[in-house]
Amino acid sequence: MRTRALAALGMVLSLVVAACGGGSVLAGDAAETTASIATTAAPISTAASSTTATAPSPASTVTTSAPVSLTVLQVMVRYDGVAGTSTVEATVCNPGDRPVDAPEADISVGRTQVTVAGEPLGPGECGQFFDPAAGLDVYGITAPGSYDVTVSARSVETGEAAPAVAVLDIASLDMTAPAGQLERYRACIAGGSNHRNCVGEVRYHPVPDAGEIMKANGRYLAIGPAAYGEILSFFLADDALCTPRVEAWTGLTGPTPIAHRLVAADDYSGGYTAPYVEMYSLGSDAEWSAADVDTWWPWLLQGQCNNGHELTHLVLGSTPMPSWLNEGLATYGEADARSGSGRPPAVECREGSWYGWVIDEGAVGEVPFLDLTVWDPDLPRIYYYYTAMCFWDHLETEYGPEAIRAVLAATAAHRDPGYNGCGGLVGTVLFMRDIVTPVLGEDITPITEARWGFGDSWTSCEGT
Repeated sequence: MRTRALAALGMVLSLVVAACGGGSVLAGDAAETTASIATTAAPISTAASSTTATAPSPASTVTTSAPVSLTVLQVMVRYDGVAGTSTVEATVCNPGDRPVDAPEADISVGRTQVTVAGEPLGPGECGQFFDPAAGLDVYGITAPGSYDVTVSARSVETGEAAPAVAVLDIASLDMTAPAGQLERYRACIAGGSNHRNCVGEVRYHPVPDAGEIMKANGRYLAIGPAAYGEILSFFLADDALCTPRVEAWTGLTGPTPIAHRLVAADDYSGGYTAPYVEMYSLGSDAEWSAADVDTWWPWLLQGQCNNGHELTHLVLGSTPMPSWLNEGLATYGEADARSGSGRPPAVECREGSWYGWVIDEGAVGEVPFLDLTVWDPDLPRIYYYYTAMCFWDHLETEYGPEAIRAVLAATAAHRDPGYNGCGGLVGTVLFMRDIVTPVLGEDITPITEARWGFGDSWTSCEGT
């Protein structure tokens, strides 16, 4: 038995990333993953001077040698779904320890330069820099192709920081949803459903009806209401930071694009994966308006990933893995050792229990494992997540992380576009019998039955 630190009680995205549920997303369905526009961003390069900070990639730790400095975190294409226009946007951050009252950014493509003034940036804060009147054509981008984009961010008071250079590979200038997708979305809404349930019809496109924008940076897309543009910038940068880490620890390749959708006022709070996209939803616009995104940026600027859970679902894809084990895997992926989150494991796994924060007692304590084959709605849902997480902890403790990757590779071989919770391959391919036992070379169901209640034939769909 290993001794492990207790889980951190807070998360940067505490408003939205409590226990997350939902189905998984099929990775790599080429017929269904072609966005109207795609950008491929090369790693941002900088020419640092002795008086300015080096502009970091999202995965790096920001350092600064000057009291006041600015740095460019990411460059993207920004599409306004209502106005139907596209432009270039940069995320500029202040990694220093003093406020920058008058930040500016020069965004250049070829011989065209547009200067954008930004809002004051406090220490550790980031801002959006774009000119809505400067469409892609203003920058000389009139056809698909690869374009060098240079962004020089500076404080008006102190001078210019080092320029950052990115390459945007633009496959199309038009990000509007195909007419058929919009028609299906509108029919879904007319049928009495809500935006959260209907946006799967449009997948990788903003919906003009909902006043949405989209930001694209390489394989990463962030879509949501224009009012929450800075939150979308954060999620875009965080997905770019987290996805390679999740792919590395799972040994799997996720879908392209990695799409993230922000939904407001649909009477549901939480993060989850839905067909083709990961989603974050809060029950009202007021809750999103209260989100203090300025407190999130410092974690990301220090290289800490915040979305290992949902991205684990997304990278795994739709498979016959029982749903509680899927949630346990995603919970396992939240820890620093796997996703680089800066957080310890959610709980400490013991032989027949987990040790951590006991919600209904309001204190740290020990909770026996639940029987994962029996659902008790009176118990906190997160207790099932923690119980299932300890299955994966057991695999790593006894067989090593390479065993988990081997199990996941065998599981991903059964990705099924028809799988929807309890359909597709369920009952045909059994997770323990056909995947885990052959990979490990031994039958561990006596242990799983004793600790977690499930054996060879469990699918988690029994009784549904």
